[in-house]
Amino acid sequence: MASFIDQIFAIILISFAMSPSLVRSGQIQVNLSNDIQYDNIIVSCKSNMGKDLGVKELGPGMNFTWAADINVAGKNEIWMCAMHTTIVVVYGNFPIFISDRDNTRCGQECMWSVRRDGIYLYIPNDGYKLQFGWAH
Repeated sequence: MASFIDQIFAIILISFAMSPSLVRSGQIQVNLSNDIQYDNIIVSCKSNMGKDLGVKELGPGMNFTWAADINVAGKNEIWMCAMHTTIVVVYGNFPIFISDRDNTRCGQECMWSVRRDGIYLYIPNDGYKLQFGWAH
């Protein structure tokens, strides 16, 4: 027969296991694709955890992929990406990954499509949806 302390411990353990912020931990792949024909994009992504991916130039059809952390020590990792095009200049700084927001809506990979009218995210069973417009 389990003691009272053992029962309390089991309840606490079950509560933590069912907490939405603790359901999933590990990493999600973040994929940023340049879907603008005839224009390059310059991308610079940094996380609130001190990670910096440097500056990347993506030609039309090129992808850039990295791993974002989910629920690392209970912290909400956020990746901000500054982007601009090179010919018809549009720009912006976008929250491309927020672990609390994206750990369930993306599945195993957050797939972003950079297009002429803005930044789209692939939502499973719903397709690509516009998330952010460009500044001009």
